[in-house]
Amino acid sequence: MIGVAMSKVYLIDNSVIFNPELHYLRRHLMTSPQDIVQLNAPTSRCFEILLANRYSVISQKVLFESVWGKQGAYVSANTLYQNISLLRKALKSLDLDGIVKTISKQGIVIADTVSVQEIENDNVDLSLPSATLATVSPTAEIAQSTGIQKWLTSNLFLGILVTLALGLVTLFILENHQHQSHMGYFNHYSQFTEINGCAIFKPEMDNSEERYLSFVKNYPIPCAAQSKVYLTMPRAKPQVSMLICDKDILTPGVRCHSYNLLREVNYD
Repeated sequence: MIGVAMSKVYLIDNSVIFNPELHYLRRHLMTSPQDIVQLNAPTSRCFEILLANRYSVISQKVLFESVWGKQGAYVSANTLYQNISLLRKALKSLDLDGIVKTISKQGIVIADTVSVQEIENDNVDLSLPSATLATVSPTAEIAQSTGIQKWLTSNLFLGILVTLALGLVTLFILENHQHQSHMGYFNHYSQFTEINGCAIFKPEMDNSEERYLSFVKNYPIPCAAQSKVYLTMPRAKPQVSMLICDKDILTPGVRCHSYNLLREVNYD
């Protein structure tokens, strides 16, 4: 049975503190924001299980069940490998390399050369000599703890801003590309009828206007006033492509819905 002490904080090799609840690693003596590394929740959970059961080999099956299975999620083995890889990179960035070992055909384990201590919080390093502890005032500890929270908050906020900015840039590029593509194709469509204020278009090169009128008559189109409908009906084929837009498709920012229908070819 896997044991996990949820309230514990871990001091690793007297140099790095792991906080499972807040999902971060940090150097015990911090001098810059680079001394703290935020982990994603699954990576943090994997490390917590390994530390709580340190020096025992934990099988992949147990990790799957403990990290994802209890949440009702089922992931591939590659997901586990990625999270272990992220954990190793985070530890290495804090000069802890090679402490998470993979045992072939067995599982994963914390190296037996690693010192691990459980402490009640991450504000005081219990392994420091008393002379060193005496130099750390309560005010300094509070300031350090506050600094951690500020770094965590600012990093999270910065990450959200960066993600949002990238998303907006990507959306702009995609919409611009889509609009440019429409410019070339739908520039050769012309209106052939109108129903209740909704303009209906067909390809200019298709001269069979009667075929399109017959389709519109027999297949009611859900088109609101001021909307535009772009029909494409290959001759002697049942497929119909219908694009319903809130305005002219050549207008930037247009919103469209695409439909694929089947018709009776005897209308030709």
